[in-house]
Amino acid sequence: MVVGQLTTEITDVLRTFMYIIIFAMIGVLVLAGLGGLFLADRVLRPVERITKTAQKIEGGDLSQRIDVKTDDELGRLAVTLNEMIGRLEEAFSRQRQFYS
Repeated sequence: MVVGQLTTEITDVLRTFMYIIIFAMIGVLVLAGLGGLFLADRVLRPVERITKTAQKIEGGDLSQRIDVKTDDELGRLAVTLNEMIGRLEEAFSRQRQFYS
């Protein structure tokens, strides 16, 4: 019959298990952060392309259009902006013709 036993062996195993859990949590957090950065970059890349194209468009040259590659919300936004730019280009053209 065993009445008492030293707990050092159990505490050593629990300490090792605690270190494994801590390092695993740190690894998961790092992977989640890198995955989040990757996904955010992929999601925001079309927004950046739309922004750069919109910055290139000037009052005198409305021939630039936003390249539409998707059919999601950003694609529909780009199509709407292209249509608006087309209407502005047509209005400026009529205004130039009127002044001429």
